[in-house]
Amino acid sequence: MIELRDVQDADFDSVRIIRGDGADVGMLKALEEPAGWKPVQIQLLSQFQGQGIGTQVISTLIDQACAAGVPLSLSVLKVNPAKRLYERLGFTVVEEKTFAYEMRIG
Repeated sequence: MIELRDVQDADFDSVRIIRGDGADVGMLKALEEPAGWKPVQIQLLSQFQGQGIGTQVISTLIDQACAAGVPLSLSVLKVNPAKRLYERLGFTVVEEKTFAYEMRIG
């Protein structure tokens, strides 16, 4: 059965367009709350993947969270190779769940 959600539950105000060389290359959805920030979704168009753009996006988010004095946390599926990227950028696993790791920096 298909279920439809109301748009107000989607947190569209937390979506940012990622631009590279004057073109829209993807989107970032990150929740910024006083207790900490959390990137929820990062998507890049396939032709822009593998070029270091995701690394730049996460690095920028880390810098901004540090400047704001808040921790940055995220959830990554255990099967997602991006976990290595997050570890390389300084994230550590703070909790292991059945299908995902909760990671944090700052």
